[in-house]
Amino acid sequence: PEAEATELASSFSKILSSCKERQAELQSCNSDEECRRAFMGMTVCAGQFMCPLQHSSLMKSLENHSGEENEEMAEAKIDTAFQVLGECVANYDRRAKDARGQFPEVFDQALKKG
Repeated sequence: PEAEATELASSFSKILSSCKERQAELQSCNSDEECRRAFMGMTVCAGQFMCPLQHSSLMKSLENHSGEENEEMAEAKIDTAFQVLGECVANYDRRAKDARGQFPEVFDQALKKG
């Protein structure tokens, strides 16, 4: 469990430094629409570290969107890929919170390095 906590802490530190702008947007959003977009941006940004496979799937869906004949089908693929990424990020976040609760010193060290 401590090895997993170390790995989670390292990823968490990378996310905090790489997604600063997205996090600031999320903290300063004022409308539902602005906050929804900020949340999506943060999910996609964090997802590249937390859930690389799901992130890659979403990026492929977005890239293929313009070549897709059926607009509804393309949007459905993107929505599904985003939902899968969102669930993965939420699950990762829960694991990180649990690990931080068990091994706070591991997270403190990782965050100081970042």
